[in-house]
Amino acid sequence: MTQTDRGYTDDLQQGFIIVDAIRLTGKVLAATIVGPRASEMISLFSLAIQEGISLYKLYRIVYPYPTFSSGIQKVADAFLRDTLTGLRGELGTYLRYRLARPPAQRAEHATGAIRASQS
Repeated sequence: MTQTDRGYTDDLQQGFIIVDAIRLTGKVLAATIVGPRASEMISLFSLAIQEGISLYKLYRIVYPYPTFSSGIQKVADAFLRDTLTGLRGELGTYLRYRLARPPAQRAEHATGAIRASQS
């Protein structure tokens, strides 16, 4: 939050945002915000966790300027930059893992997921 323009204009010395997300999908698992107006920003992450909104979608939101909530966009921007630059290697590794399992295991896994969702 100290890296936002609002943090700069308010001479903010401390504050941060940490987001745990799934690497390829960007699904938000958890978020921690420490700093002024954190209680106003955490609701966006609560909504993202509950509704399955990814960091890709949070990045595309238009944020007011200058506010501390632009820190959320900076977090999403950093996630996209780190994810998209290494996507080719990660996707190849993921596909090799998925295709290396025997067909019987893949079928069991697929039907298990269907059964779990029907319960």
